[in-house]
Amino acid sequence: MNGQKQSACFAMAALCGRNFLWTQGGGGNVSFFDEDRLWIKRSGVRLRELDDTSDLVPLPLQEVRGLFFSDAPDMDDRLEGLAPEEGGAPSVEAFFHSLLGPWTAHAHLVSATALVSTGTDPGVPTAQLERTLGVFCAWVPYASPGSALAREVHRKLPAEKPASGVLLLRNHGAVVWGPDPVDVMKLFDDVDVACRDLLGLPPGPGALPDRLQAAAFDPEGAELTGELWSGDVDAAALQAPWTPDAALHFGHGLVPVDGAPPALGRLFLRDQRIFYSCAHPDILANAVEIVSAQLTAHLWTDGGLSYLNADQTDALLRWGAGKYGTAAK
Repeated sequence: MNGQKQSACFAMAALCGRNFLWTQGGGGNVSFFDEDRLWIKRSGVRLRELDDTSDLVPLPLQEVRGLFFSDAPDMDDRLEGLAPEEGGAPSVEAFFHSLLGPWTAHAHLVSATALVSTGTDPGVPTAQLERTLGVFCAWVPYASPGSALAREVHRKLPAEKPASGVLLLRNHGAVVWGPDPVDVMKLFDDVDVACRDLLGLPPGPGALPDRLQAAAFDPEGAELTGELWSGDVDAAALQAPWTPDAALHFGHGLVPVDGAPPALGRLFLRDQRIFYSCAHPDILANAVEIVSAQLTAHLWTDGGLSYLNADQTDALLRWGAGKYGTAAK
């Protein structure tokens, strides 16, 4: 691997994972092309902690594209087989990264996700964003992670892919691609500023509530506290998950659904206080960021968030049971 490209990819990951308003937990991903290889973040690695060659997985670029365009029903299962043995699993989003590039970043940017995840037409703010940024912008309907999302991305791309562009993924973040990592991150910063402006927010984080804090880990439930939680009045914000990561971490939300597949943990209320129970401290740390992001988006949209429905949530939980072993958590 080209060492300069590797270092640039690490820097891009650090910027995309800078705080919970950009990416939560192990979500998001970065990639670059190096000759005939697509190098992409290993699944589950936190963007802000990506700093070792082992955190990147090389995939044969043309084979990834060929598998995607083959329409094979098991392409998601076969993707990992394209990676070197013992190299870890590549991000499940490798398919759409192979369609973009040569540098691509996907952050779970709260401002961008909130902008296109309400009950209003996402096309209106997306068109405004395109005029502001002066590059190709499109919004992508929600689809499950992996090949399903890649198909929606492919449908939105022009026949000739622009050199740079922005995709706003409904309920799943933003994607920026370009000819080099500096251009990508400059454009991503511009996306955040423009989305905040369209939401009527101040341009910087200073005047905004910080993320929640968790009490000491307790598998029976650690309390989450902070400005973002003021009691039962905020419970409406957690009635259902708004992103795939939220679904995987707390299932259908504060009200359990009988017979639903298991999530990585559980949210519950006690005397207007909010708690999260799970099996491992790392899961709690991720959940704190994910819950904080959802509460922030609820605040920024004046309670107008669109959530994942029950079928979409169950599909993610079934997928997570195999991908992340949630049934054993």
